[in-house]
Amino acid sequence: MNKILILLSLIASLNGAILEDAMKSMKDFYGIKEVEKKTIFLTKTQKKDLKSKLKNFNIKSIYYYLIAMDSNEQNRYGILLSSKVKSKSVVSLYLLNSDGKLDDIEIIAFNEPSEYKPKEDWLLGFSQKNKMPNITGATLSARAITKQVVLSQKLFDIIPK
Repeated sequence: MNKILILLSLIASLNGAILEDAMKSMKDFYGIKEVEKKTIFLTKTQKKDLKSKLKNFNIKSIYYYLIAMDSNEQNRYGILLSSKVKSKSVVSLYLLNSDGKLDDIEIIAFNEPSEYKPKEDWLLGFSQKNKMPNITGATLSARAITKQVVLSQKLFDIIPK
């Protein structure tokens, strides 16, 4: 019962327009027509494991992800994550192929000034990567996105295939 109430409150708090934008971004990127919305509830063990692997990360109990099949009948995944940059939030969609490699990052909602938004060519540097390099001297937005790339790939290992 508690999980249902938590889920309902989270669904209400996740703006429907944001979810629709994420689904549209995934459809457009992969050239597909159908995307299915899923929710994962982390077990206490999974959450503890993520916290031990990802120091200084804010690990939540519930995450949203999208799943679709491309024209080659390969599953494609979109993991929707939000983070705080200064006092504002950024919601990003991390698109992963069936091997868990990052295909693309889509900024779905960004409530910071436009000059804080990472440049498209910088985002493309993550394409087809399994590991993320350390970055220094980057903006807070870039750091937040880099952390979320790492989290999205760890969540990929957990979500049902």
